[in-house]
Amino acid sequence: MADLVLAVFNLLPAFPMDGGRVLPSVLSSFIDRAGATRVAAGIGQFLAIVFVFLGFFYNFWLGLFVFLGAGGEAAREKLDKKG
Repeated sequence: MADLVLAVFNLLPAFPMDGGRVLPSVLSSFIDRAGATRVAAGIGQFLAIVFVFLGFFYNFWLGLFVFLGAGGEAAREKLDKKG
């Protein structure tokens, strides 16, 4: 049961989890790579805010971890685009 919970959690569309890597790949079929990463990072940051809110009752650090991961991925994509 714990393995199933971890697998589902890992597939959430938020960086740095695997679902955060899959979502931009799927979105890049429809829009450019930078736009797909921006959308995926935005979704990840939204989920992180939800995690932070829930973290006030359970685990605050999880939301912070996801929020920073999504922001870092968006910043990395901006640097890759410039370079």
